[in-house]
Amino acid sequence: MNEIDGKVENCLDYRVGLVDFPRLEVLKYLLERGSSVVLRPSGTEPNFKIYISVATERKTWCKYRKRLRKYKRTRRKSH
Repeated sequence: MNEIDGKVENCLDYRVGLVDFPRLEVLKYLLERGSSVVLRPSGTEPNFKIYISVATERKTWCKYRKRLRKYKRTRRKSH
């Protein structure tokens, strides 16, 4: 996992239950730069769901958001 956003700092295993949180079939890996990766089984299919949360500086996020808006406008015009 160190290819995404640094090394894994901690792993939260929700299968054993956490304080004020129910037991779930979920693993959450917390990465050193604030990002995280969550793994859980699908409730309807024999596969896993993966959720990636990326921490970034506001300036980087604003640039990304502008590009995403431009992409969405371009895509709407082509349909």
